[in-house]
Amino acid sequence: MKIKRVEIKNFRGIEHLELDFVDPAGESLDLVVLAGPNGCGKTSVLEACILACNHSELPQTSSSPKFNLLNGCNSFEISLNVDDKGMFYNVTFFYEVDGKHHDVKRKSYGIGICYFSSRRYSIPTGSIGLTVHKKAKKAKSIEDQRLFEIKQRLINLTGSAAFTSTKPKVSEQTKKTVYSKINDGWKLFYPNRNCYFNAEYASNKIEDGFDVFLCDIDSAKRLSIDSLSSGELEIFMMLSCFALNDLSNTIVFIDEPELHLHPSWHRTIMNALKTVLPKTQIICATHSTEILDSVYSYERFTLLPENDPRIKMYNTPDINKDWK
Repeated sequence: MKIKRVEIKNFRGIEHLELDFVDPAGESLDLVVLAGPNGCGKTSVLEACILACNHSELPQTSSSPKFNLLNGCNSFEISLNVDDKGMFYNVTFFYEVDGKHHDVKRKSYGIGICYFSSRRYSIPTGSIGLTVHKKAKKAKSIEDQRLFEIKQRLINLTGSAAFTSTKPKVSEQTKKTVYSKINDGWKLFYPNRNCYFNAEYASNKIEDGFDVFLCDIDSAKRLSIDSLSSGELEIFMMLSCFALNDLSNTIVFIDEPELHLHPSWHRTIMNALKTVLPKTQIICATHSTEILDSVYSYERFTLLPENDPRIKMYNTPDINKDWK
């Protein structure tokens, strides 16, 4: 599932914008990077697409649609052309307000979405219990609970694979595949370290529960993921989220993938994410020149305000055309 084209009218600060997410051969892009100065509408494009895909519950799209209206307008419209393995269809979201009345019209196919907003943060959870084979309250898939959900699923994955029942929920091979994706992506950031992630007992006491650790083979030491730096935790959560979920028919949106990362990692992040998600479309917004330099030119889309002097420069006639 990929967005091939987006058109936005009167949404937030965007009066009219059309973008074609295609490569030189006209095929839908696997990777889209939106760039531009603050206030140019990068996040608005991401969240307009999310809204059109029928996911108004996600951050920043959950308020009343009227707050997304461009100042002075009484309606906005978002249209997407979606590529579903070579089959194309249109998705639209139209909102109109007239006095106290409003009208929302959708034409949507329930496109799967995974969203990392720029307002994301991680709450340390400490050790937690195993919930395999018993009904437990599941954490909601919202950003302030993402670390808990990832940790719980990795712990359950390890525990389930270890069960000797005739019908285990998860095979040992599935467990190895998930951890392999996470660890292979991690090695792109630490190529000279012999480390891996694993779910283990938190201590020698069973009642202390389980935790997910970064284990160092050379020193035999382990570090709880709660103790990772903010940048390392960002990388771990993205890699884990993508490794644990089947996102083959989902579109991933990331606002500021460089959040908390040292500039030396900016050139690595997109390659690492595509390593875990080779067939999934990723659409992100960034301020990082290193991220822009790490992708192909046709994967970059620079948004500029209407009165930006660079637009005037682009529209200036060629002053050298009369020179001999």
